[in-house]
Amino acid sequence: MAVDVFYVLSFGFPARTVLHTDLVPELKRRNLSVGVLCPGASEPEFQALARSLGISSWQWGGKTGRLHAKYLQARRYFFENVMANPALWARHLRAVEEAQGCERLWLRLLIHANGLLKNARRVRGLLRVFETRALRSGEVRQLLQVASPRLVVSTYPVDPLEAIVLKEAQELGIKTVVQLLSWDNISCKGRFLAVPDYFLSWGPIMTKEIIEYYGFSSDHIYETGVAHFDAHYKAVDPARRRRLLTDMGLAADSPYLFFGMSSPYFAPREIDIVTEIAARVCRGCFGPKLNLVVRPHPLNVEGSLADPSWLPLLRALESPRVGVSWPALRKSSMRWALDKVDLSNLVCLMAGCAVNLNSGSTFAIDGLAHQKPVVLTLFDGEQHLPWHRSARRCGDFLHLRKLIETGGVFVVSNYDQLWNILERVLANPLQGYEQRRQALSMECTAIDGRACERIAEALANIIQRL
Repeated sequence: MAVDVFYVLSFGFPARTVLHTDLVPELKRRNLSVGVLCPGASEPEFQALARSLGISSWQWGGKTGRLHAKYLQARRYFFENVMANPALWARHLRAVEEAQGCERLWLRLLIHANGLLKNARRVRGLLRVFETRALRSGEVRQLLQVASPRLVVSTYPVDPLEAIVLKEAQELGIKTVVQLLSWDNISCKGRFLAVPDYFLSWGPIMTKEIIEYYGFSSDHIYETGVAHFDAHYKAVDPARRRRLLTDMGLAADSPYLFFGMSSPYFAPREIDIVTEIAARVCRGCFGPKLNLVVRPHPLNVEGSLADPSWLPLLRALESPRVGVSWPALRKSSMRWALDKVDLSNLVCLMAGCAVNLNSGSTFAIDGLAHQKPVVLTLFDGEQHLPWHRSARRCGDFLHLRKLIETGGVFVVSNYDQLWNILERVLANPLQGYEQRRQALSMECTAIDGRACERIAEALANIIQRL
């Protein structure tokens, strides 16, 4: 069974961008067959989705061992200047703080080695040879030989299992493409285990990063935009929004703030900020009609980065002025598997909000897509946590720093600044409009409902180049 385009989907967010959008139909319009490899592919609900899309599917069965996991932890010290990258440096400091005994000594040895190896090209070259040999899987090779794809596409090459598929594909002479899922993958995750033959980029900022980090030629990079962002153009439905607000117990036609929460790993006291905003809204500090809608991140509803203690605190906030829009997660062996309705719900609520608040996640780009004032809460409530654990550090991460430098978002570092900014943008929603427009154009090629068309056309073009 030969397929033209073979997607590797390691968890729920990449699955959403491929399977909950018009991407598969656009590929099929170009007479390209599609296959996917993912966890949960054998589950009845996924099988029904695959049949409705007319795609082939394979169950994801691979696992990485403990030794493999140890090397993955260590490799960023071999290939990156860890101390010069705020995201990697914060991760190192936190790992050292949490480690004990031999593990802490190991991390200290790694950071020492990092200082010695960051300019040692020959050593890094040998390590890449080792990785090429280590990232092998007979099971994956056999699967690729059965699927016989013309292109293998990964959306999250940070994942070791996706990297294994890319490496095996390259060994078999199959061209590879990375269609990046998230804007932080290049600068915050360390060098990819497998570098593809082609990249699909969100927009100018990401294209520049790809060229700088990987020395790519621009003719192997296609600026396409983001597949699931098409929903911001196509899925806005005021009637659905009113139903969602009513179901949360809120007045359907009242204005509201929309707070998209992050994982506690990135913003550990965000729950305090949400609680304080909710209290002010309920007291009518922003007027008698303004409400608040809070969306917990799926990462905090389930998984290793979650803090379950937040969930009852959020439920306790629900009132006639405060609603919680829970992610539509479905039970699956795939991590953070989202129901298709989740994206439409998010878009409809985003389109109707007065202000978008978050602590530096992709939620900010969602807000810009609807030209909403975006406020980044880069602080820890009344606490002052160490930098490597604080939400403050997120503002230093390279991808978020670039967004902040566009002037398209408002950054607050304490409650007084937050209240001041909210009062200003509620009084004048057009404040910063031009900066938001420019920021969006730099981050994304366009929010015009045609990203799936551009992605499909790019993949078709790459196939024609084979």
